[in-house]
Amino acid sequence: MAGVASQSVEAKPQNNPEEITSNGSNSVPTVTQQQKSRSQTWVIDDFDIGRPLGKGKFGSVFVARSKEEKVIVALKVLFKEQIRKHNVMHQVKREIEIQYHLRGNGS
Repeated sequence: MAGVASQSVEAKPQNNPEEITSNGSNSVPTVTQQQKSRSQTWVIDDFDIGRPLGKGKFGSVFVARSKEEKVIVALKVLFKEQIRKHNVMHQVKREIEIQYHLRGNGS
């Protein structure tokens, strides 16, 4: 995916599991597994990336599943060049802050 240089990934677990890989597994993780997975920092290699969910001016969203915990997430890929070009870094920071508080981790 062009325009992606970041190694850290912030992902929000979704409630509806969806098959995204060909390994035939579509099990739903337990709450304990989801809580455990939220305490770590994910990197892009921790995910099996599935089909695109949407695309916008500043990035794309994909359905993905963490390889270890099998947690289904929406993975947003942002185009850094477009964000800088249109001077909207403050909006990106605000969106990250909002999404972080929606995670339900008690923070």
